[in-house]
Amino acid sequence: MNCKLFIGNISGQVSQLDLERLFSPHGTVHTATIIRDLLDGRPRGFGFVILDSPEEASQARDALDGVFYKGQFLNIQLARPRTEGVRRPGTFWGRRPDGRRSMERDNREGKESNERDAGWPMNAEPV
Repeated sequence: MNCKLFIGNISGQVSQLDLERLFSPHGTVHTATIIRDLLDGRPRGFGFVILDSPEEASQARDALDGVFYKGQFLNIQLARPRTEGVRRPGTFWGRRPDGRRSMERDNREGKESNERDAGWPMNAEPV
């Protein structure tokens, strides 16, 4: 059974191949992934490694957690299962049907949906 490890505090100099080479002495590495920003493609500073068994993952975590690697101390933990993001009811992110941008609540609380909030920077008067 495969076991996934979360690798935190990864330096921007580390590649996926570097992660594979770092973890391969501790077991069979199925995949090594560094999470990148969607907009500019830069590494976000964390990633995941999938090893062949929980024993190998435990051994790799014990051996590599806190190790100084390419300028950063690695933080290694067992990965938690991914959960679906929770959206609060009544919020709207992005553009409204009338075309303006908003992060205001909609009319579920008795407020007019077209009221502008004077506290938002986008509604502030220019200086």
